Amino acid sequence: MAAMMTLSCILLLGCGGSAEAVADAKCQEQQNNQHMLIFIDKSSSSVLTDDHRREFLRQFQPLLKQFVSKGDRVKGYFVHENTLGAKTFIYQTYSVPCLNPQELEGESELVREGKISKYNKQVTGFAKQIQRSISDAISDTNAASTRRATDLWAALYHMDEYFAEAQQGDVKTAVFISDMAESVVGRERRNFSQRPPRDIAQAKQWAAEDLEVIKRIYQKDFSSLADVSIHVGAPIDRYEANNYEFIRVYWEHLFKQLGVASDINFEFGQSR
Repeated sequence: MAAMMTLSCILLLGCGGSAEAVADAKCQEQQNNQHMLIFIDKSSSSVLTDDHRREFLRQFQPLLKQFVSKGDRVKGYFVHENTLGAKTFIYQTYSVPCLNPQELEGESELVREGKISKYNKQVTGFAKQIQRSISDAISDTNAASTRRATDLWAALYHMDEYFAEAQQGDVKTAVFISDMAESVVGRERRNFSQRPPRDIAQAKQWAAEDLEVIKRIYQKDFSSLADVSIHVGAPIDRYEANNYEFIRVYWEHLFKQLGVASDINFEFGQSR
């Protein structure tokens, strides 16, 4: 219970601050919405320590602070052998109407404080729902047979489906808590647990080859991935593995070919 309270405290945008620090009553309705998609790897190759789980939760802090407008969304899937058919572990849409300054004009101090307090309770309640779902998902274990493989290509399908619903100008963010070791047995598939790319040249070559395969398998052009910001956090031991550098190059090259224009952060969850 103490550990859960600590994780909850971490995700609630900092501990010990006032309610106004979580949700300012002077907020304005934003024209553009936030859309976040989270993938948490539950295959056997991606195992997190308690310290690393806490660090990942801290890294979510600045991302979740952006969720202040009605219509902002966050959705999450587990990654494993059946990522394509995986159920969501979270799907929340921010539904708290912004409290505009005009609503407080002419009111007594008592009434103003009451409206601000009610608004902040609604906002923190939404934050708690998100925090609980992410914390539980990161801590959850997978004892099923689906842990034997890692289908990250299917995550690209979910990304395109989800971000296709965003409007022009909306902010799109994808977060992967995974070692990114695509490991699927089958024709035209990659199994990095058995044969990872041996160098940068091969990583780029495989990414170029796989692009057309992925488009054909899922019958998509992945146009909605343009302007998506991507954050990747791997278990700490993966950063020390010799082949992780080339797996990282593979995904960087593949994401770029899929139209991701922004920089990809592969240091998510790493202590500074």
